[in-house]
Amino acid sequence: MTVVADTTTTQALAMPADTVAADTVVTHKAIMLTYPHPNRPPETAPQTFGFSAVVLLLILVFTAVCLRFRNNVKYVKAIVDDLVEVRLRHNIFDDTVRETSFLVMLNALWSLSAGIIVYAAIPVLSPFWREAGFSLEMTAAPAVYMLCCMGITLAYSMLMACAYSLVGNVFTDSSHAVMWVKGFAASQGLLSLIFFPLALLCLCYPEYGAQLLWVALGSFAIAKIIFIWKGFRIFFTQISSWVLFLYYLCSLEIVPLVITFVAALQICAFVGS
Repeated sequence: MTVVADTTTTQALAMPADTVAADTVVTHKAIMLTYPHPNRPPETAPQTFGFSAVVLLLILVFTAVCLRFRNNVKYVKAIVDDLVEVRLRHNIFDDTVRETSFLVMLNALWSLSAGIIVYAAIPVLSPFWREAGFSLEMTAAPAVYMLCCMGITLAYSMLMACAYSLVGNVFTDSSHAVMWVKGFAASQGLLSLIFFPLALLCLCYPEYGAQLLWVALGSFAIAKIIFIWKGFRIFFTQISSWVLFLYYLCSLEIVPLVITFVAALQICAFVGS
């Protein structure tokens, strides 16, 4: 490290006896070289611990999905049918183990990708939850918060599948309940094909988080509307079903999403404390 120092000296000039002695200030500039102290800690680098591991996890799950797919278009067609159709399958061979495992992998990919999008949404939506009095300082490594958000969205997927199964078996028969749960899994499975590239873009280009968040919200809303329409056709059998349907919208479609985002904020705040 190079430091430029100024040194000031006072030089007395000899003057005649009949005059008053005067002082002249002369400034000298010098360059002093100093070496870093051996015990001084280095400057802290940006916390990027685990970032590559998060990307690798997404790539591995996506690779597993591709290996299970193996250019078999009928899997995608079957998932689309699960999302939009309300016809019961009478052939037991229509629902194969390979198709079910493919759908499970797609839902796992959606959960991990959605966790990245939730993490990217936290700074974008910070003005709203800061006005509500919630403060969050992200002091840990970003990968830690990403993994926390992934865990929250994975828990959301599993709990919602259980909730749909419970409500479906209460208000209808088991066959329609299974159809409803498969519709939920199909909506998220197809949505993973959009969320996966969005998650990678959020990781690589965080400055475009707001624009990517709008795309994610739009695609999520479309998938939810299609799934809700399927549930409407399954459960709406009489005019009094309107009350139950509105109750379902609030309890199973709106409240869990709010709880999921608040839980992500709380856990991230706990990790960063």
